[in-house]
Amino acid sequence: ARPVTAYVPLFPEMLTDPGRETKKNLYLDLIVLTQGFSDSMSVLGLDLWAKFFETMKPHMTHGKDGFIWDIHGREYIHVSHILGSMGGRSVVTKMWTTFDANMRRTLESVDLDEYVPSSVPPRSKYLMLRMAKRLFQTMPSMVKGMWNYEKSMDEYLELTE
Repeated sequence: ARPVTAYVPLFPEMLTDPGRETKKNLYLDLIVLTQGFSDSMSVLGLDLWAKFFETMKPHMTHGKDGFIWDIHGREYIHVSHILGSMGGRSVVTKMWTTFDANMRRTLESVDLDEYVPSSVPPRSKYLMLRMAKRLFQTMPSMVKGMWNYEKSMDEYLELTE
């Protein structure tokens, strides 16, 4: 990985040696993307944020070999691992159609083929299966809510009080 900008430099652990490694890594700063600020979070703040994220999206593995890397107060999406896991460019480009125009233009200018790994780390495999598992876990609640909306709403309000 080489920084596209020096505005928020990458940490040494994330950099690859130019010309020495065959695999390039592409990271997307999740904090800037979702929260809109470029300052690093405190260690405690990032730990809490990461725990929240893991609870909400357990199919997104964390760490250097995962899809999300929490490091030095920053959180990054490891786009290369997603490219390798989900089968390529089309899924990733659909993922960022929801991003703002500047982000989309930047990402569309990147040749994603350069960042597809030859092999994906074990923790980053089977994303689609993990997502399907999560969907099937939530399906009963969704059907219950569609079947009897008022009762589900009452149970929800009771739970949140």
